[in-house]
Amino acid sequence: MNKHDLPAKLSGIWPKLKHNYTVAAAAMHLAYANQDDDREDRCDAHTEALDAILLTPAECMADVRLKIEIMDREEIDDSWWCGREALALLAIDARRLLPTLREGRGS
Repeated sequence: MNKHDLPAKLSGIWPKLKHNYTVAAAAMHLAYANQDDDREDRCDAHTEALDAILLTPAECMADVRLKIEIMDREEIDDSWWCGREALALLAIDARRLLPTLREGRGS
């Protein structure tokens, strides 16, 4: 296992996380638009899917980009229940996946 690898139990999880988030977000928005009685449940499911995306280590830079886009769209900041931790994990993802300046120069 090198520094770019994730533990085996996390390998390949991102397509499911993306799917769950997309479905939960759409269901929540539809429930609120229709004033459905289950809109709070839909909001809870959306929050769980959002948490899973932001608190799971990224497998690749596309996952890092998705995290950034979601943080922007959802206005995630220090006021989110785990905002600082999500930002710290994003930084860890970037350090793990981006080549260092030395590696980038072929040294």
